[in-house]
Amino acid sequence: MFERVAKYRSSMRQMDIAESKLLLWELVTHEPTVLQCFNVIEATCMAQGLFCRIDGEPCSDEFRKFLERHYVPFCKQALRAFFTYGFVPWVVRELDDGEEVPEVLPNGTFHWNTEIPSRSAQAVVQQENPGLVTYRVKVTAPLDVKDEDVHVFVFVPPALDVSVYSMLYATVPSPMSHVLIDYKNMRQAQIRRSHADAWNTTAKLICKFKPTVRVQEDPTSSLMDFADDSYLTSGMYGGMPLFAQLAATNLWTRDAQVGRPVFDFF
Repeated sequence: MFERVAKYRSSMRQMDIAESKLLLWELVTHEPTVLQCFNVIEATCMAQGLFCRIDGEPCSDEFRKFLERHYVPFCKQALRAFFTYGFVPWVVRELDDGEEVPEVLPNGTFHWNTEIPSRSAQAVVQQENPGLVTYRVKVTAPLDVKDEDVHVFVFVPPALDVSVYSMLYATVPSPMSHVLIDYKNMRQAQIRRSHADAWNTTAKLICKFKPTVRVQEDPTSSLMDFADDSYLTSGMYGGMPLFAQLAATNLWTRDAQVGRPVFDFF
């Protein structure tokens, strides 16, 4: 019994973790409030640009343009990765002219977790001077990048599965783990409000049926009151009414058959 419950809970946690990863990418990629926060951080940290010296001498204008074209975007993406993942997963990309520049792995191209590093010689080492717990990045998109080509720069020291086994909501390791469930609830509330607004602003025709005569007022009334009495008193044949198909239905039976239907037209 315990193993079955543990297996069920583990499967549910895996679903929560997969959902949290998608929520995190949506939050840091599309949410206007978070994007504005990132813009403020980037403007503050990169307000003065980059200063570079080579052997104690200022770099040339041509090399400064090279930095502005390749390294400034890299620094901005690294700032976002600090708060999204707690680390910066980056690779070295070769340009058409043979120059090599750093590039942060885009959102949606990899999965990550924390683990105790293996001491095996065949283990993939992505973090320089790994501690007792390290981040592990696995490339999931069809990029020309292998796992061993990924470098990890740590911003927030990793913890071992703290958010993964959270009692509230299992998430991927991230400095923003605590806001993911609130973001999910907020988005669901916005969807429900949109549905309510759509319902309230759409014209509808609602029809109700209510008998004009209540059984309590006239229990002898029937559905055949409109018919001439001669059809109902035409005699008997073999002990049965001659016009049995015209036999009156009492209101008690009618209410049981018809009830009080409500018709909604959309």
